[in-house]
Amino acid sequence: MEVNSERLFGIPFSICDIDPTSYNKKEIVADIKSNYLKNPIRNMGNIGRSNDNVHHSYGDWDNLKYEKVDFNKLFQTYKDILPQCLSPFNLNKSSSWTFYITNYCCMTEGGYISKHNHGSEDFVGIHYIQFDPEYHVQTEYVNEHPFINYQQQLRPDISSIVGNQNIYNSIYSNVWKFPIKEDEFHIAPGFLSHQVPIQPPCDKLRMTVVVNIKLKCQ
Repeated sequence: MEVNSERLFGIPFSICDIDPTSYNKKEIVADIKSNYLKNPIRNMGNIGRSNDNVHHSYGDWDNLKYEKVDFNKLFQTYKDILPQCLSPFNLNKSSSWTFYITNYCCMTEGGYISKHNHGSEDFVGIHYIQFDPEYHVQTEYVNEHPFINYQQQLRPDISSIVGNQNIYNSIYSNVWKFPIKEDEFHIAPGFLSHQVPIQPPCDKLRMTVVVNIKLKCQ
């Protein structure tokens, strides 16, 4: 399995491909779609703002109105691949980690999630379980280095000098969006703020599964 890793705003991340045949993808997508159709705006446990246009399960897992999504096979898939996905972070060999599926998110035209982070977690993984690159808008990672608030006033031409298409120069951008294909798994530190911009018209639902990862000393 190929693992891509670089630095975003000087912050490490990794991107892994997940084999869609390794888990019960059709059943998960069908159950999430069924839940979405029951209530397109399900936002009980805030992950952005209370008025965000999104259907998600965080803080509402036990709601009997919705189908219980079977993530058992997908959990095992994550367990199998996470050692490789986390290897680019060069973690101390004496440390270990645990993880859990914390949320799924689903949206269509007009859907969005405001800026937020997972600051109490060491890493967050976003699995793009259903994503159409032709229509869906990618997650935006937000550059919160203090200088970004004034460097464009001091150097308004900096973007044209360094270019804004190369991640090596992402430090000069307010936000960054990775190219995404379906069944990619993106992992970044939990403190890295991110948001989902308003989605354009599309017949296919945008679905993600969110994993929180916690490090611990052995």
